[in-house]
Amino acid sequence: MGLERRATLRGLRRQEEYLAWLFVTPVALGILLFQVYPVFFSLYISFTRWNIINPPRWVGFRNYAELFTTDHTFLIALQNSIVYAIGTVVPA
Repeated sequence: MGLERRATLRGLRRQEEYLAWLFVTPVALGILLFQVYPVFFSLYISFTRWNIINPPRWVGFRNYAELFTTDHTFLIALQNSIVYAIGTVVPA
């Protein structure tokens, strides 16, 4: 195979690679923008006290401690979720 043909094949491969990235980029950006970012932002917000008007204030695990110690409705909902998850995964 001649040098010209190899150079042409490399150029075609490079064009195919650029075209592939052209098709993949919008999907990757959509996944990052609408799935990955909201997950990490909600995790960050769960460690803050925030009322949307004022900037978030870092409180650490205080929100989770309060949730597990004072909110009985949450504990009932958590128990129901665990029973449901086990009941649907483990056959009767």
